[in-house]
Amino acid sequence: MTNYLSVGVLLVSLSTFAIPNITFAACSIIKTSSGALNVRKKASKTSAIIFKASRGSAVSVKKYYKNWVKVTLNNGNIGYVSRKHLNGKGECGLVRIDSGRLNIRKHSKDDSIVIDVAVRHSAIRILKQGYNWDKVKLNNGNIGYVVSGYVY
Repeated sequence: MTNYLSVGVLLVSLSTFAIPNITFAACSIIKTSSGALNVRKKASKTSAIIFKASRGSAVSVKKYYKNWVKVTLNNGNIGYVSRKHLNGKGECGLVRIDSGRLNIRKHSKDDSIVIDVAVRHSAIRILKQGYNWDKVKLNNGNIGYVVSGYVY
């Protein structure tokens, strides 16, 4: 009995190391009636605007409050947005890279110029999924391509 218990504990311990280090977060699409969404320094209408996120782009949700949501942008900034302007229609995913930044390219080719970057665990709007490349939209409105498999 002890041998089976030891083997079971060993398997559970080993499986803990086999699970990749994943941060669980939600992504949400920005829905505004027009223009961009104000991202504020604090959860208040009078707080300073730190960024204007493009309609139809995605944000990584950190925490929900009554009327506000704490979010992470593609550039790594953290701020607050009005809860009523999230959950628009569309698909989004989180940037899954080990370190550094994810290159957003102008065209779906390895040698295409890098037009922007997105930080780890930020959310990206997926406009079209492809076999090797995905067409994406960033918070600043830039549209480009990322290698499939880095956003999910």
